[in-house]
Order: sequence, then C-alpha cells, then structure tokens
Amino acid sequence: MKIYSLLFLFLINTVVFASRLSLVSFPLHNETSSTLHDWIGVSLLEMAGRNFQQIDQLQFWDPVYLFQADSINGNINDNKLLGLQKKRWGWDAAVGGSYYVENDSVHFTIHIKWYSNDDVPMEIKVLQSSRLEDIRDCLGQLSIRILSAIKFSLSNKDSISLINYPPVPFSAYKTYVAGYGLELHGNNSGAISAYTRVLEMEPRFGFALVRLARLFKLSGNYKLAQKWFSKCLEVTDDPLIVSEVLSFYVDAKLIKDASITLKRNPKLVKTVAGMKAVGSYYIAVGEYQRAIALLTKAVAHGASDLEVENYLGAAYLAAGEFVKATDIFNRLIKFKPDCVRYYSLLGVAHRSAGKLMEASIVLQNALEMDPDNITVLIELASTYFDLQWYERALLLLQRAHELNPKRTDINVNSGVIYWHLGKKEEAKRLFNQALKNSSSRQAALTNYGNLLVTDGNTRKALRLFKKARQFGMNANVYENIAILYEKKGKFRKAFYFYDELLKLNSSRLDILLKQASLADKNRQYGVAETYYRKALDYSPYDKDVVSGLVNNLIDQKRYEDAVKPVETYLEHIPLDKNFMLLLGKLYRLMGWYEVSIMKYQLVIRDFPDDPQGYEGLGESIYEMKVKKNTGNVEDAIYALKRAAERDPKNPRPLILCGDIYMNLKGYKELAVDQWKKALPLITDADEIEIVKKKIKNSGM
Repeated sequence: MKIYSLLFLFLINTVVFASRLSLVSFPLHNETSSTLHDWIGVSLLEMAGRNFQQIDQLQFWDPVYLFQADSINGNINDNKLLGLQKKRWGWDAAVGGSYYVENDSVHFTIHIKWYSNDDVPMEIKVLQSSRLEDIRDCLGQLSIRILSAIKFSLSNKDSISLINYPPVPFSAYKTYVAGYGLELHGNNSGAISAYTRVLEMEPRFGFALVRLARLFKLSGNYKLAQKWFSKCLEVTDDPLIVSEVLSFYVDAKLIKDASITLKRNPKLVKTVAGMKAVGSYYIAVGEYQRAIALLTKAVAHGASDLEVENYLGAAYLAAGEFVKATDIFNRLIKFKPDCVRYYSLLGVAHRSAGKLMEASIVLQNALEMDPDNITVLIELASTYFDLQWYERALLLLQRAHELNPKRTDINVNSGVIYWHLGKKEEAKRLFNQALKNSSSRQAALTNYGNLLVTDGNTRKALRLFKKARQFGMNANVYENIAILYEKKGKFRKAFYFYDELLKLNSSRLDILLKQASLADKNRQYGVAETYYRKALDYSPYDKDVVSGLVNNLIDQKRYEDAVKPVETYLEHIPLDKNFMLLLGKLYRLMGWYEVSIMKYQLVIRDFPDDPQGYEGLGESIYEMKVKKNTGNVEDAIYALKRAAERDPKNPRPLILCGDIYMNLKGYKELAVDQWKKALPLITDADEIEIVKKKIKNSGM
C-alpha cells in the first residue's frame, strides 16, 4: 500500500480556533471525464460523517443534512457564497476540493478554508494520492492530516478510529458510498436500491443497514424501518448506529423497545448522537429536566444537525419553560427560515406562554408557507379557540378534515368549538362519532368531560374520565380525575391519581408540589418531604420547591436541615431577598442569633428600604437578649421602629416593641401604647385576643 501526500500553506498564518471546532465538508469535484468514479466525490464526506461525530470537541455538520438544508452548499471555490454559508451556519473551517483517477490510482487536492476578519478566506491545500483499492486507508490518513493542518489535536484513540473502516469487500464499500451520494442529492429511491445491493453482498454491514432503515423511516414506512433497525442491533453495538435505532423507537412510540435498548447500551451518552437519542427518550417518558440537562450538554459539545436543539426546545416546551423554548425555535428559524415545523413549534411556545396574538401571527405565516399542513391548521385553530375566535377556528378544522377525513381527533376539536358556540347537539354528535374510533375514543371522553366540568356537571364528568381511563394510561385523564377528587375534598383519592400521573411523568414539578402540599395538609410531613426532595432533584433552584421543602422542615422543627437548601439556592441566586430573609429566620429559630443578626444586616445592606430586614434584625436581638442575656435592646427597638415606619400596616414590629418595653425595660405605659397601635392592624382573631390579654395583664 502506498499513500503519497503533500501540504501547501498558501498563507503563513497560525490557525487558531475555539476549544470546540466546527467543521463542514463539501463534495469533491470529479476532474476526470468518466462518471464511473463519481462515488469518490462523497467518500471523504461519508467517512467524516461516521467518524468525526465521535471525536470530543469536534462538531461536524452532517453532510446529508447540510447539503439538503442549504441551497448554496457545495462550492468551496466561490468565496462569496462560502462566506454567506459560514455566516448562516457558524462553522470555523470548510473542506472541499477535487480528485482525478489515473490508471489504478486516485489523486486528491483538498482545500481547507477559514475566515478571520476579512471577507477573503485564508486557505491551506493538501495533496494526497493512493491506489484506488486503498482509498479507505487514504481517506483515514487524509482526515488526520486535515485536522492536523488546522491545529486540531487528536488523541491516539481518535487517530486510530479514523484509520479503521468497516471490514467489507471493496465492491460493497464502493456501492455503499455511491448510495450515500444518491442520498446526499435527495435521490432516496436510488439510495435504497444501492443499500439493498450492498446488503445482498454483505448482510452484516451496519452502516448500510442503518441508512436503509432511516430512508424507510423518512418515507413513512415504519414497518420496514423497524425491520431494518432491529437487524442493526443484531450485527453491531456501534454507538452511532444504536443511537439511530433508539431515536427510531422513540419516534415510533415503541417506548418499551427504547427502554430495553437504552439499558443494554448505557455508554450511549458519551457521544453527541447518543445524547440526542437518550434526550428524546427522556422527553417521551416525561423526564423533561433530565432531557434538558443532557440535550444542553449535547448542544455544548456540538451537534451534527439542528435536531438536538429542536429536541431541547421541545423539552423546554414540555417542562413549561416557554421563554427558553421560544428562544430556541427563533434561533432554529434563523438557520432554516423555510422549515414549517419550526414555525409551528414557535407558535405553540407562544400560545403556551399566553402570547396568543404572537402565536397567531407565527402560525399564519407557517400556513402561508404550507397551506395544506394539517398540523399547522390544527395549531392555528387551537390558537383562535384560545382567542375565542370560534368561527375562524372551525373553518380551519373543517379544512383539515377535508385534507384527511380519517383524522377523527379533528372531530373532537370541532366538537369542543361547537359546544362553545352553543351548538351542544352538534358537539355531542361529533363526540359520538369520535367514540367509534379507538384512536380518538379517549380524547372524545376527556374533552366531553372537561366541557361538563365547565358546566358544573362534575358527577357525569368524573364518570367520563373514569371511562376514558379504561382506554390506556393518559396523563390528562389522571390529572382531571385527581383535580375533581381534590375539589370534592377526597384527598386520598386525589393523592392516588396524582401518584398515577407521576408514574407517567415523574418530573412534573407541579404535581410533585401538589402531592407534597396534600401530604403537608394531612400532617404527613415525612411523605411531603419525600416529594419535595424529588422535585429538588429535578429543579434545585426552583423557588416554590425550595421554599416548600424549607417550610416543611420548619414544621418538623428541623431548622438545621432546612439551612442547606436555602444556602445552596443563594449560592446560585445570591440576591434573592426572600431567601436571604428566610436564612436569617432559620438561624434565629436555631438559636444562632449572632449569625441571624449578620444575615439580616446583609438584607438591610442590599435592600435598605425593606421593612422585613429591620423586623428580623430587631426580633433576633430581642430573643438573644432574652435567652442569652447579651445584645443591646436599644438596637432592637431602633430596628423595629424602622420596620414600622417602612410598613405602617404591619402590626408585628409594634407588638415586639411592646414586648421589649414590658419584659426588658419595665415601661408598662409605652408597652401598652405599642400594643394598642397594633390592635387595629391585626387581622387574625386569635392574635387579637393575645394582644388584648397582654394589655389586660399589664395592669394599665
């Protein structure tokens, strides 16, 4: 085997990129007159697409994805178009060039271009040759030299992976790469034929299997896709291939198969492709916070396409973090302004955030781009419904029904609108029609039940929800049943159904907090704490979660345990006034008065006009004097008076001042004066009686 190589530096510059390198590669131009060797033009792209994705800190845009997404892709020699593409996709360096075949040898001329501050790119040229039958070795060596030329450091493990290739016959490899080229140019049927021929020659060629399966998935033939994806797992445990299989199982809603695949391949999360697949799995099973954490990591490492960010946006949307979801979908639209799906998701994010007009504008634009898109028609109809534009919503649903009369869920949505228009008989007719179809039966029962709740008929609604439950586990059904039982005061039953809901979606913070609250009400503090801590695992800096757990621990008089989550929260958000006050209170309850005083002084320093800081300071000094006989009571009186000045409607500082005058200074008259000023401000009947008793016992 002979491989010949040369390196030319056209500009003597040091190539310096960020710690993560983003790279694109274009098809190589065939300089021979024969088309027999056209497949060589995509051989470098295919090899890089397989191997570069698994190298840490190297983002390599998937050539098939990029070539089909960007119409100006593919010409390394047009600097103007190249600059436009760099601006759009944000890559650091581009690889392209040409080749020619002479006798039994192939000769590559590779151009590597990157931009600094000028419009004219800097360039490195690499020449490499080899015998045609040794092209796979040549491509491996060439890829190492390309990365070395742009100062990207490879580990020994990465270098070895680049010169390894699937041990398949040359004829099978050549046909496979030819199929990849057809796929790159959008000829999926031709690619399917090529991959099928490859598998006739080499049935265990994993990359041919997975690409064939992907194409069947894209064509909507999920039955054939499942067949070929399943074969992938029989022949290889390559993380890229297994990640594709896992993604298919999630998309096809084969969650049990996805779960088994993930358990058997725990190391998937070490690659970006694996992070994307596992993140999508977490979304499917309702573990949104875990999905967000993993997909955020994948984005940071550098994804090969936009689907990682799309999944991240979907995770934020499902988790109720609508602003973050909106930011992501806006960013995706900048990359692909012609992608209707991104507009649809952006519209859903706006609607979920309550920005109905923004949602309607975005979805209207999407509908103009694709007037027959049923998903957009339904989403826009839902937005019009929320705006109470019922007639407009109905027209859109009627159009969607014309496009696909088999979509019985459209009947359910139309029935809801007819109900709100006062046409209840027509609504019932549509619900009954939907009940005849197994795919829409549960939705019909659930939506009909929701409408009955709004009409006050909760008894019949509960019957419908229970009936809907018989047709499969559904989060909305469980939640509706739990809410109705809670309203009826049947907390144990409500608790049970909220727990059933959590089995479907264990990271629902609102439900975890609901369960904790119900347990607190029943004085089941240990049970409540368990739910708070589960919520804290998913969202350690959520205000409601942290404050709920802390108040629960206070009820258990476990003040020292309560300090840790508050301090952890303040490390993340140091100037949250309420938590600063809460920390001061905890140290006071623990009897650590000196620390409590210091914490309240920090509140006063950062929020000098806040009355609660002065109140907490005064109370801590007072208690320290009573229990430890140390501290200056005049400082306590001064702080409490400042608190009363800043919040004249709060009786607490006046009551405490009265206590100090009576118990520590013996000034009965001043004490009674403070208590009497406090009385008209007190709203709690028990506290009024306590203060009245103090006045009576003073003898004044």
